[in-house]
Parts: sequence; C-alpha cells; structure tokens
Amino acid sequence: MSAVKRRKQKLGAGDRAFNIVLGGLTAVSVVVILYPLIFVLVASISDPMEIFQGNVWLWPKGFNLEAYKQVFRNGDIFTGYKNTLIYTVVGTLVTIIITFSAAYPLSRKKLYGRSKLMGFFLFTMFFSGGMIPTYLKNLGLYNTMWAVILVGTVSVYNIIVARTFMQNTIPEELYEAASMDGCGDIRVFFKMVLPLSAPILAVLVLFYGVNFWNSYFNGLIYLSERSA
Repeated sequence: MSAVKRRKQKLGAGDRAFNIVLGGLTAVSVVVILYPLIFVLVASISDPMEIFQGNVWLWPKGFNLEAYKQVFRNGDIFTGYKNTLIYTVVGTLVTIIITFSAAYPLSRKKLYGRSKLMGFFLFTMFFSGGMIPTYLKNLGLYNTMWAVILVGTVSVYNIIVARTFMQNTIPEELYEAASMDGCGDIRVFFKMVLPLSAPILAVLVLFYGVNFWNSYFNGLIYLSERSA
C-alpha cells in the first residue's frame, strides 16, 4: 500500500472536511487573483465598443491591436523602460553594496560601539527628516539618475536582516580560523562572508530590485526633464 493511501486512511472526517474547505478557498483565491490579469489582457486585444458594452469577459471580441500600436508609436515608452532597467540594476547594486558594507561590521562582536551604532540606525526607523531634506537642489542631484537612486539607498530594516543572518549563520570560530590564516577583514568579507551569505543576498537583491522597478514617486518628484 502506498504512503499516500495510508495517509488518506489515517485522515479523519474533520481533516478531510478541512482539506476540502482549504482547497476551495485556494481555488477561489486563484480565480480572484488571475481574473483581473486575464481581463486586462483580453480587453487589450478586443474592440473598445465591445468592452464599453460589457460584452468582454474571458475571451476577446472584435480582435483589435490598435491599443498596442498607439503605445509603441510613443517613443517615451522605450525611454521609460530603458531608464527603469538602468535605475533598477544600478540602484540594486548600490544598495546591496551599502547594505552589506554596514551589516558586516555590525555583525562582528569586536566592533567598538556596535550597540550605539545600532541605536543610531534604529532611531532613523522611527524619526526621519521627511521629504524636505531630500529635495535640496544645491546638492546637484536634481534631474539626475542619482536623485532617484540615492534617496532610497539605505534600508535600516534590510541592514538588520543581513546583520542578523550573518550573526546566526556564520560562527565566530570561522572568523578566528581565518584570522589565524592571516586574512584581514576585507578578505574575510569577500572570500568567506559573501559566499556564506548567498541566500540572504539573493533575497535582498529581490527586495531592492522589485522596489526600484515599482518606484515612480521619486522620479515624479526629483525629475522634471523628460531626458533625465
């Protein structure tokens, strides 16, 4: 008898009912999430009059690609995607460098004043200067790529996540062994800490990348020229 059949036999009536309800809720959730996406795709290739009359549901009516033609006739769409890709790649790289450069020393017990530094970092999570300090034009960043990237460069939350991962994953004995082999902090960071921190590095790259990709408000504030 297979393990699946034995498991089914062990399930009571309550467990089976729970699984049915859970499966039903999951199916409803999938439909609720997928339908708007499907409708947008179907509506984009349907006749506008059919959409206005409410005749479009799950299948396109009056196949029409005029919407896509209008979009791609506008050259700004390509400029926008180019800038989005550049900002996402450069911004993610800069933020990852700064995050790990701060998280590594804060994870080391030998860092003098580590608790006070963490206190300063935590203070900024509750109290900040708001938008006004970031809008200073005399810094020479207005209407440049760096105005968008540098505003959200440091995430204290992500620094804490990376620091905690390093503290809990990399034992102090590894640092001692590397020190006995003559490795300095820079070599330890690149040769040992970064490879061992690959999981959290991948997570933070995803976090930062999605954040830069979806960000539009900073560009709306700090960029006034179409070429920026």
